[in-house]
Amino acid sequence: MLEYYKRGYAKGLEDAYKEVLKLVSKGHTPREIKLMLGGRVPNIDQIVAAQRFSMEDVRIEEAQPEAPSAPEVPSLGIGTYIFQEDRPDRALLAFKEMLDQGRSGLCIVRSHPNKVRQNFGLDGVRLIWLTKSEASAPMPAMATLGMGDEEKAEIPDERASPTDLSGLTSRIKTFLKGSESSVVLFEGLEYLITQNDFSRVLKFIQFINDSVAETGTTLMIPFNRSTLDEKQYNLLKQEVDQVY
Repeated sequence: MLEYYKRGYAKGLEDAYKEVLKLVSKGHTPREIKLMLGGRVPNIDQIVAAQRFSMEDVRIEEAQPEAPSAPEVPSLGIGTYIFQEDRPDRALLAFKEMLDQGRSGLCIVRSHPNKVRQNFGLDGVRLIWLTKSEASAPMPAMATLGMGDEEKAEIPDERASPTDLSGLTSRIKTFLKGSESSVVLFEGLEYLITQNDFSRVLKFIQFINDSVAETGTTLMIPFNRSTLDEKQYNLLKQEVDQVY
């Protein structure tokens, strides 16, 4: 707004200056010029208003776009929850929020752990990467735990084969039994279905869901709805407490 006022003010002065030169060139005395200018000097306020309206389109173009709103994160209790989303952003944000409340967490992901840690600030959280790639050496990203900088326990990110559902079930159940008020995020349901048949994956979810109920914890499963047909989706919905 200040910029438009300055432009209008400058325009008013310029017009007034031209008017004075015009009168001087005609041979008028200073007194005559003073009397004639009484009602002929352009009104600067009117010029400012005119400039403001003439710049309306420019102001619209210069307006800063509104920042995109953050995904809405639901408040979750004990139970199993499905997040229908192409990318697991809402589920990961809800997971991070629960960790910030002091809950212990296990994050099982199809995305590379390095990317997940960086994008969602999951330092110090145990991550299991669903992959068929076998580790020939420890993964470069390490989760650090500890209160001080002097001593920090390093926990290497783990890997799990998508076809070893019994082994994955055992890891999750062990974590749930050893952690009070815990939360588990499982991202990669679509990947499991492509590597196994749907009935095996459904049984896997049923086993985990039973453990969640027994231990009073929270399980979040983000997935893309389009990867399941209607029958499969309805079967999956029967195993969860809420769909978001």
